[in-house]
Amino acid sequence: MDSETGNAAAQWYRESVDTDLSYEENRAWVSTHNSVRPQGCLLAFNAGTHRLQRISWNAAGLLALHALKRGMSLEVALGADAALAIFRAVTESIATGRPSLVFALPLGEHRDVFDLAVHTCGDEIIVECVRSAQKGVNGGLICLLRSAIDRLREKTDLQLLVTEAVTQLRFMTGYDHVMLYRFAHDGLAEVLADSCHPEVDSLAGQFMSEEDLTQKARDAYRQSLIRLIEDVDATPVPLLSDKDLPELDTSRVMLKAVSPETRNYLQRCGVRGTMLLALVVDDTLWGMLVCRHHSPKNITMDERAVAKMLGEYVALQITAIVRLNRLQTSQRSNALIESFVQKNTSFADVPDYVRGHVDSLASLVPCDGVAVWLEGVYAGYGLQPGNDEAVAKLVEWSRASTGGIAHIWKTVCLQKDAPELMPYLAGIAGMIVIPLTPQPGDYLYFFRKETVRIINYAPENGRASRTPARQNIFRKEEMHNCSLAWTIGDEEAAESLKAALIEATGMYRQLQLEQKAEAEVRQRLLNEELTHRVKNILSVVQSVVTRTIADESAQQECLRRLKDRIGALAIAHDQIVGVNAGGRLSSLLQAELAPYATHSHSVTTTGPDLWLSGKALSVMTLLFHELATNAAKYGALSCDKGHLDIRWHFDPEEQVWNLKWKESGGPPAHEPVRCGFGTVLLDRALKHELGGASQRKFKREGLEIDLALPGRYIKKISDYENVQWEAPPCPSVNLDADAAATDLLLPEAQILIVEDQILIAMEAEDTLMNEGVGGVHTAASVDEARGMIDDCSVSAAILDINLGDENAMELATLLSERQIPFIFTTGYTSPSMIPPEFSTVPIVQKPYSSAALVKSLKAVMA
Repeated sequence: MDSETGNAAAQWYRESVDTDLSYEENRAWVSTHNSVRPQGCLLAFNAGTHRLQRISWNAAGLLALHALKRGMSLEVALGADAALAIFRAVTESIATGRPSLVFALPLGEHRDVFDLAVHTCGDEIIVECVRSAQKGVNGGLICLLRSAIDRLREKTDLQLLVTEAVTQLRFMTGYDHVMLYRFAHDGLAEVLADSCHPEVDSLAGQFMSEEDLTQKARDAYRQSLIRLIEDVDATPVPLLSDKDLPELDTSRVMLKAVSPETRNYLQRCGVRGTMLLALVVDDTLWGMLVCRHHSPKNITMDERAVAKMLGEYVALQITAIVRLNRLQTSQRSNALIESFVQKNTSFADVPDYVRGHVDSLASLVPCDGVAVWLEGVYAGYGLQPGNDEAVAKLVEWSRASTGGIAHIWKTVCLQKDAPELMPYLAGIAGMIVIPLTPQPGDYLYFFRKETVRIINYAPENGRASRTPARQNIFRKEEMHNCSLAWTIGDEEAAESLKAALIEATGMYRQLQLEQKAEAEVRQRLLNEELTHRVKNILSVVQSVVTRTIADESAQQECLRRLKDRIGALAIAHDQIVGVNAGGRLSSLLQAELAPYATHSHSVTTTGPDLWLSGKALSVMTLLFHELATNAAKYGALSCDKGHLDIRWHFDPEEQVWNLKWKESGGPPAHEPVRCGFGTVLLDRALKHELGGASQRKFKREGLEIDLALPGRYIKKISDYENVQWEAPPCPSVNLDADAAATDLLLPEAQILIVEDQILIAMEAEDTLMNEGVGGVHTAASVDEARGMIDDCSVSAAILDINLGDENAMELATLLSERQIPFIFTTGYTSPSMIPPEFSTVPIVQKPYSSAALVKSLKAVMA
């Protein structure tokens, strides 16, 4: 139906308003504040009695039912057939929760055809009537709707969808201007797309002021998805009702009259007819399809129903796209977590990984820049704060303003919502702040640059002139210092990313707590193990001391053997407590036999290189030390022609390593009269500690010993069998001219010993005094030693590297500057704590022998 035909109903009402109801009937009704538009009429019946209790003043004339009276039953007022159709519509309306439509229903004395909208309100049945469209119109509308849906179904991009939606709706309805709004959080409505008459200016990409659709009006569309105004200038028709009835709730009334505020706004904008379709996405008013006409325009019930269906389909498509975007964002966030897991399998340093890949976060939330502040370290990408001061100010503001883990803060106008940040965030207009920890501390930021907004307002003064021209007469204003609006999709992406990062950082912090707890447990275990080992070592030392005293008669020999055995224990201990808790057999043999090799072939070893476990290494170190010492004193290594051959191989049947120690070329071997320490190690320690076995043969050619070592304590580490090592000959024991000169200088030398352990210092002092050193000075700290260097004429120094809470490197630097020679002593096995400039300084390992200490000291003094 065209606009002229629709407006005829309003003109007819204005001419016949005084004759619609008889004088007596007028007196039976009470006028209310409710009113309806004149393009139709409204009747309200009691839901229990079906009696008429409300009526619009134009109902009798529009329906040609001049006998209508208060209290008349529905069947009498409209006829039995109409009553049956209305009761069916009531049942449907109650089931669906929205008005039910009845098309082409004959009513009145002239049996004119009307379309009805029926719903219930409290205990009332509300019936709204408008004239039906011409016959044959419905089929055309259905074809148009089907074509529009087919076109919309293909669109999976939001912008393409909304552009097609406004095009199809305008084609179906014929309005001058059809727009699709998306509501922003600041109250403005963004025009995502529009379709308009050639004479009408497009508003796509611009914004409508909040007055265009107030918040109160938007709330009403949650109950009624469509609102229609045929002619904003038409005079509303009052509702009459029984005097005892309250005001009618018109929130779901299709013919609800135009409010004064809306009428004033539309008149100022030059708009006469409108239709609005709500777009509800996930139970939220996401936007609106807005149709406007610059002259009166009537929309039939058929057109209204088809437009409403199209609007609902558009909302469903928008919902599908929003949910798809949400799913894709969630998948990208999950992929981010998976990348953390794949590239940081132990979550050892998630914050560092996030900072290193901050640019990848920008794809999850559309933005111009992104930044992250994690554990006191900043990283950014794209548009971001320009310097450290700006970053510090942003973090300080965030900690004071964002309010906790559950709150994501956002703004499209930083100047309005956080003006104190404007001097520091140049070029940034919009921002999202995502807290990443329960307490204020770590944050993720998304930034957007300024986008100038064009806001459309109605003209301020007077009523717009009525001209036939179709044109928008909005007053336009530019809004600066604002960014593009953060959409619901952007917020959902931020929430998804927040959850993903909190999960990742939570795992990281949980790992930190677990590692800390594990470290504390490990430290306790290490302390307990250290205590256990120290006690065992002390017990072994006690046993060694007892055996040494029992075996030796001469005091000096007793002390020498005791020191050598304790030195062997120290060597074993160094290897046992190393990184791999064990050591090579070749290294052990090299250390024990090298000092006794009288020429290059006096000692030979044959067999694959083996790795001895810590337990096997401690036993074999003492055993080889005793065997080497005895060979040097009484056996093959005591003369130049003597030879020691050691070879080993694996017995797969017995799962043991068989090792043969064979001496030749030396004095004949005789069975000892008494059982010494070495004999105890062979006969008892090997069996007791390792479950091994030994056999000795005392031959004229020399001593032969067969050892059987269980394979579980030994691992082959060489791929080649029968690899031979030849122990290098020990250096000549004769002093060269420089060493002899050093001996001559010792009686005049003043030696400084820097050692924080008094017993060790005293032993070193006794050793030096026995060597004839002229004077020995001891110091326990750096300050004390520095004073002695300044006060005494120090000839050389012995520096313990670790002096409690201090170290001797400061003293080493001072001695080097004064060209005073020195050596280091330490209990550490690794030289890593010594700076490169002192790498050539001799190091004497603790517990050191007197000979090693004196030899190293003489070497640097020479």
